[in-house]
Amino acid sequence: MDLLIIIKSSACNCVSHNTVKYIVQKAYEEKLNIKGIFFRYDATSITSVEMEKRSDLYGIQKTYTDLYEKYKIPMYVCGGDLQEKGISVESIEKSFTLSGNAELSMMISSCDKVLEL
Repeated sequence: MDLLIIIKSSACNCVSHNTVKYIVQKAYEEKLNIKGIFFRYDATSITSVEMEKRSDLYGIQKTYTDLYEKYKIPMYVCGGDLQEKGISVESIEKSFTLSGNAELSMMISSCDKVLEL
């Protein structure tokens, strides 16, 4: 089964991000294929290197970069949402890939399950 996770929650919503971490760990135990994690709306700020300056929120970004490194899950961030938040594409942390709505639509249509938080 292919799973796509869409994150809309801000970095301040620790419950949502801890839930994603738990789901990813369980999915890999169950041998599910996570096609990617896609960051939209308020969640786009998580992908910026500027997050390192916010020690209170940097742990959230670290959670995702650790998931990327451990499980090799593709991490996508919506370029339009970055622009709307005033975040430059040059400031995306290296674990994240710039993407857009077309790619998101294709991923959604190719997955068995989509989880949105």
